[in-house]
Amino acid sequence: MANLRSTYATRATLRVSCTKNIIISDDLGQRGDVTDDGSLALYLGNIQYGQSRDIVLKVQPAPYEAASALDQYVDAKVTVRPVLEGLGMAKTGNTVTCLADKSRLPEGELAYHASRGYICSFLAELLGAEANGDILIPLVDLETRLENFDSLFHEIPAREYNDELNRSLMKDLDGAKPQISTALGSDEHYESWGKHYLAGLLSAHVRQVCSSSQAAGPLQYGVNSRLFNSCRHRLTRAYNTMPRPKPAAKVTRSGACPTAHRDARVYNNATSHMHNVTEPGHGGDAASTKEKSSQVLESAMPTMRGQTKSFNAMDRNQDGRNEPDDDGDSQATAMTPGASQNAACFAHGTPLALEAGATAEVQDLRSGNMVQTLAGPRLVVGVLRTFVENEVLCRLGDVLVTAWHPVSFDGVVWYFPVHLTVDPIMYTGDVYSILLEVDSSPFAHTVQVGGLWGTTLGHGVTSVGASGGGEGADDARAHPFFGDYVSVCDKIAVLRPMNGAYQCYGVTRDQRTGLVNGFRTCQPKPDASGAQP
Repeated sequence: MANLRSTYATRATLRVSCTKNIIISDDLGQRGDVTDDGSLALYLGNIQYGQSRDIVLKVQPAPYEAASALDQYVDAKVTVRPVLEGLGMAKTGNTVTCLADKSRLPEGELAYHASRGYICSFLAELLGAEANGDILIPLVDLETRLENFDSLFHEIPAREYNDELNRSLMKDLDGAKPQISTALGSDEHYESWGKHYLAGLLSAHVRQVCSSSQAAGPLQYGVNSRLFNSCRHRLTRAYNTMPRPKPAAKVTRSGACPTAHRDARVYNNATSHMHNVTEPGHGGDAASTKEKSSQVLESAMPTMRGQTKSFNAMDRNQDGRNEPDDDGDSQATAMTPGASQNAACFAHGTPLALEAGATAEVQDLRSGNMVQTLAGPRLVVGVLRTFVENEVLCRLGDVLVTAWHPVSFDGVVWYFPVHLTVDPIMYTGDVYSILLEVDSSPFAHTVQVGGLWGTTLGHGVTSVGASGGGEGADDARAHPFFGDYVSVCDKIAVLRPMNGAYQCYGVTRDQRTGLVNGFRTCQPKPDASGAQP
């Protein structure tokens, strides 16, 4: 959050061009493209107040060119969009540099940035980073990981310098608490948390943002930014002085399968057709399944003029503590998870897997479609659409998702997107959520989006105290409202259908606990100043 508050500009790009007898390549793994004229275009993302953005480029003569070809000029053009100077207003800057000129940077600082490039190249190769910057996480055998790390440790320039910047990089490699070597040290560490931690570390070094209090290297980013340090200090103090939340009333799980995790590998087979199983709780054919869903929720769905009995969904932000507003609904405080009242999950254009290997964008999904879940194909009962403005979303590969919507790489361990990225973005547009057919297994309430798994409403994981079987307090999905199929449908029953989806205007919260307990059916009233609550 401190990084977001101290953002100077967004969507920064750097275009570097030179004569055709010179080859320029990026050494940090920035997202970029080589244009038709041979220029290198890098997409830098956000630029922070008080933190320089240092790009490491490799320059070499083209094949069959003499070394004297390096006595050329390079043109660099940067484009940014300052946050406080009007939406979409771009600023540009241009500079021309002779490659033969020696850098004015101190030798130690040059070694530091070169070492950043070494670490980024090592992590990108380890994690399988594609050319466009999307990070895949394949299995890499332990011996190969350790051999590559040993080569990095002995070749990195930072080991020859003793200044604070270079020492910070070495601490992560071989310090008292060496985070990188610990993550690589065993298969257990690497598979459980290491590969995710290293993906975040790569993103932090590429974007030069402070993303962790554990890794010494990223702690150097923003250290000279008074705005960032002020925001971080105030946020830390607010978090540390927050009163302990009162426990919510004990709730029961609504139809979640006690053996869900044990059966995960059975249901994870994409070729299985669980929708054909007629056992109660696992559906039947599409028509009977939809009829069963309607029967289960009949009492929760009052019929309105012009409204058919269909359902839709809206996924969640994690709850925060809050104060009631004038209309009796509750709003989370600004710095708590779930402070946003717009809890829907996936942005317009998110690719979603249908049955039989087909795909569709989430805004094109309709009631009656069949989507792929961890339990096989399942019927879509409804779709919900919410328009948001300046909403904080996280980019995970091709997916834009709200910060507290649980996602999973394998369908077993679930994470919040805000813990998997250090580059949140401000999004304005439609976001969508999905409600699937009634099923007792939480794995039947999932969708596959861009290589990840995401939860849908009514998934059945409502426990807030138990942690058996991977659920409860340690399960990112656990929520007494968003996990309760009947309660969710009771609250969305009166939403108005518009253009194939139901329209929602945010969430309401319980005044006592601060937990989300429903959806807004209309725009919230502005306060005395004219601002939306």
